Amino acid sequence: MLATLVELSAAAAATGVMGKCRSTNVTDLPPAPALPAGALSGMHEEVQSLRRHSDMVVWTHCGGNYTICLSTVPRWHQYTRAFNYDMLVIRKRSAAITGIATHAWDRIFVAWQLMRLGYEWALHVDGDTGVLDWKQSIHDFVRSARRADSPFLYLSQDVGKHGFLPAPCGPNNFGIFLIRNSDGARAMLRHVLAQSQRPGKFWQAWPAEQGVVNMWLSSQAAADFHQAPYGRMQRHLSKYDHPIHLRAPSKSVGGKSAGGKLAGSGSRSAGKSAGANALIEETLTTYQKAGVWILHTPAMQPHKEFVRQVYEAVERLWPIDNHAIHPYSRRTPIV
Repeated sequence: MLATLVELSAAAAATGVMGKCRSTNVTDLPPAPALPAGALSGMHEEVQSLRRHSDMVVWTHCGGNYTICLSTVPRWHQYTRAFNYDMLVIRKRSAAITGIATHAWDRIFVAWQLMRLGYEWALHVDGDTGVLDWKQSIHDFVRSARRADSPFLYLSQDVGKHGFLPAPCGPNNFGIFLIRNSDGARAMLRHVLAQSQRPGKFWQAWPAEQGVVNMWLSSQAAADFHQAPYGRMQRHLSKYDHPIHLRAPSKSVGGKSAGGKLAGSGSRSAGKSAGANALIEETLTTYQKAGVWILHTPAMQPHKEFVRQVYEAVERLWPIDNHAIHPYSRRTPIV
């Protein structure tokens, strides 16, 4: 394993990946600029309007022109209704709370606010995600981890080589995470929030808060968090995994064709081809049979039509029946 990690790190350095991932270890750095006065006491407008009916909440961010949410959020609303969870969609930002922090940091501020509201569990999902295995509840996912030590954070190994790189480039993806209200969770959130006001592209662009989280987790006890293997909590459908949107209709879902080449400029993209739905459905069925909980389609804003087809296919193949699941009872603890 160590040899593999060294080899992957070397390969990443050769391709320039590590050049973008300078250390976010803050131990030897000057203190970060102070947080805005309202950072720890204020709340985003949508959080203030949230009426708590459950001990669990699912939330996402869909600000600006992030139109992928039009394809993903409706299914999350259906999922939360099926289990009687609360649902929160953040569309507005608040500089009085976040200061100079870019939108990537907002999930940390909102997680802090949800802990203050008293939620026992909060599941963050990027706006470019959709639940694939909708019959799996948050209870089910936590129990499937088979952890007797009750971690306060559940997250996924990142895709491809990033899942084996050391912090800050890896090994965890922070687009989807489940956090349990606890002293450990609040300590992590405060640590990450404290770095959010550092100026400059390095701190405000990728890997931004994900790098800080990974650095912090690398120094924590294994009992504090659970890393789900890639393909369990989430799996990508993107340029990183099954890039069928970049391949000609004749290409297989597995990513190889007779010639083994990507579609050229003269080929129609899979998202516009007559065979697109067949490719999409075959891929999604493979994911579903493998036990993937959440589908993730990152960096797909230029392929909006393809993404729309993907989430339409998800709904067509596995429509959510809001009457099929016994509603989650807030009196039922996760054990």
